[in-house]
Amino acid sequence: MLLPKGIMRIYKADSSGGLQFLGEDRIKHIPEAGELRVAVGSSFDLIVKRNETDYHRISENVERTSYEIELNNSKADFQTVTIMEHLSGEWEILESSDSYEKTDAFTIEFRVTVPAKGTKIASYTVERRF
Repeated sequence: MLLPKGIMRIYKADSSGGLQFLGEDRIKHIPEAGELRVAVGSSFDLIVKRNETDYHRISENVERTSYEIELNNSKADFQTVTIMEHLSGEWEILESSDSYEKTDAFTIEFRVTVPAKGTKIASYTVERRF
């Protein structure tokens, strides 16, 4: 379906059947079968911390880096979160705590479930060649 340029508003049905406003974003013209990503706002119930936990320069054009992504959920329900990581150069994931999907040549996505009032730690190690 074609979508014209403008403001997209996102609503969600609540338990009583009413609509709750979640947020809005400006979009460009979207062609038929085009991909759309909408940023509807920031969550204060989910907090994410990303840390580089290890780094090694293997050679002049090869480096190995490890990352840890900690997600804290203060909501009473579990939350499914998509972690999107952008990688440069020619890369290979050596280790990963969770399964991931390579969405394009420079992007991977983890879909993780963060428990209610809990924490989830996702980690991975990538080797890059430049």
